[in-house]
Amino acid sequence: MEISLALQSGTIVSVTCDGQPSHTFDLLNLTPDKKIAGRPPQPLAKPAEYGRAVYDALFPAKSVASRMLASELKQPTGKQRLLLVASTTSLEAVAWEYACGAEGGFLASQLSFVRGLAASERKEPPAMQSDLCVVAVAPNPAGKDALGKALKPLDVAGE
Repeated sequence: MEISLALQSGTIVSVTCDGQPSHTFDLLNLTPDKKIAGRPPQPLAKPAEYGRAVYDALFPAKSVASRMLASELKQPTGKQRLLLVASTTSLEAVAWEYACGAEGGFLASQLSFVRGLAASERKEPPAMQSDLCVVAVAPNPAGKDALGKALKPLDVAGE
């Protein structure tokens, strides 16, 4: 599922879901301000409350985005993904990952939540000419730390 956000005029944001127009919302409604009634709190102060405001902006009832999300969440576990494409820096600055549904769960804990580029800006991954080889070096901090305390060796074989 791909959600694209674009500023239309001023602070009005248009939401497109998998290429279909869904709805619009006012970006100011997501800007915390204690002096203005109805504005969400700072995300770090009350993450679930802020996340509810973000969720309501992205997935209002009876919108295309809301129906598509419900369909996406019915997919087998591990196959669910939300790609969020924000077209401007002001939209990229919003903490969309805090989106918190009506059931109180953060959306990012229910599906893969990733940010991405617009389709026109994406590049195809390079073709692999041969097998992929991965070299890994397991750390083993045996010895002393910066304060001179003895460090236990890691169980590299066990991990």
